[in-house]
Amino acid sequence: IDGSLEVPFGVAFAPSPDPSLLTEQHFAFGKSFTFYATPRFLDFLPKMGDQVGGTNINVYGENFLDLPALRCRFGTGVLATTAPETIFKSSNLVVCVTPVVRQQTEVNVEITFNGVHWLRCNIDPACTFLHPYYREQRQCCSWTDSTSADRLPIKVQSFTYAKRPAITALEPTAAPTQGDTEVKVLATNMVNGNKGTIFTCEIGGEIVYGIWNVEGGLSFM
Repeated sequence: IDGSLEVPFGVAFAPSPDPSLLTEQHFAFGKSFTFYATPRFLDFLPKMGDQVGGTNINVYGENFLDLPALRCRFGTGVLATTAPETIFKSSNLVVCVTPVVRQQTEVNVEITFNGVHWLRCNIDPACTFLHPYYREQRQCCSWTDSTSADRLPIKVQSFTYAKRPAITALEPTAAPTQGDTEVKVLATNMVNGNKGTIFTCEIGGEIVYGIWNVEGGLSFM
């Protein structure tokens, strides 16, 4: 079906094995059942966040529905943790809030609309869509780490928990107003090679991308 269809649901004591002999008067109705078009989980951002939780993850897709059983979870099976909050935004966007974890780890991101069928990000190589964030046609679940040397895209279904970096030094700590000064950032908990890593810096209210240095730390202009 296209969209969703909600219908009444009832049960009855059947007087005969022949269902054609049943009428609505035989049934006790009290609940409804919803048929819906198959949802598609096409990407999520960001793919990395603080292990203290509270990161809002935008889940992008198609045929999303605001159903009572809508949930996000992090991890799989008995080790999975349900998101403390799952927010329906539109048929193409759901926001999942990350739970707290005790250690740095990498976990699958999954979403359900009925509490039974759990979806992961679609890593089919043929899957492409118009990405709402990048505003261009992109492969589903595709990611290019800012820290990777080859900058080749990979398929990512998992979210990476990490400790928030703590700045220890800036070199230099002052520069002329015309810009174009390379500033080196030294910090703890700044690890290269985690899936989903983009380092950004904020200076004077302006956000700029950080460039990973092979000898350690970041630099930005």
